Amino acid sequence: MAVTKNILPIADYQVWTSANCAEGDILGIYESLGGRGAKSVRIESTGGISTVRFNVVKQIYKEHDALHNPVFAPAPNPSPLLVAEIEEAAPDVVVGSNSYLEWSASELSVRDVKVVTSSGLRVIVT
Repeated sequence: MAVTKNILPIADYQVWTSANCAEGDILGIYESLGGRGAKSVRIESTGGISTVRFNVVKQIYKEHDALHNPVFAPAPNPSPLLVAEIEEAAPDVVVGSNSYLEWSASELSVRDVKVVTSSGLRVIVT
């Protein structure tokens, strides 16, 4: 299954709101911040309870091993060639009505955010 991400034009910080994201969207934090994970993440829910998941996208790279190229034997080594992106299960993070949750990069490394349910949702990343 191919993954489609909601990506904004590259900037030092990004804001997704209910106006530019919907339930089921995967927010491409890494791509929208110019090839880096978030330094900080703030999830706000102003209308009711919202639910998100962090880092749901797994990237699959081509492998080099003895079967494909004996130079790389015995251990497989990933190639820089991205073959696919798939969505994996991740725990739900629930943000209560009229509240917010924040994380820094030292607490949680964030490359993408999946919007599970949205009620006045606002996602701010720097």
